Amino acid sequence: MTEEASPSFWVYALFETTSDGMRLSGALRRLDVGHSLCPTPRHLSKSCGLALRFPSIEEEAVREAARSVSVNASFVRERTPKEAGTPSS
Repeated sequence: MTEEASPSFWVYALFETTSDGMRLSGALRRLDVGHSLCPTPRHLSKSCGLALRFPSIEEEAVREAARSVSVNASFVRERTPKEAGTPSS
């Protein structure tokens, strides 16, 4: 398994507006793509404050859904806390 497809990575989609995040989340629900809406992590806070987090294996489906609903998003990959060496709760 490549690093990009590893389940130990989360991908965050960051948006310019909250409505873009909500529109993409709705499209992903209709497509049954697993994701979570969450506050944008502080170190990624150049966006509107709302982020969408999903497993890296879903990245292509999320990118395609964003294109289909005309949402401009930035994508950032991060290791899960367990992989990054921080204790899990």
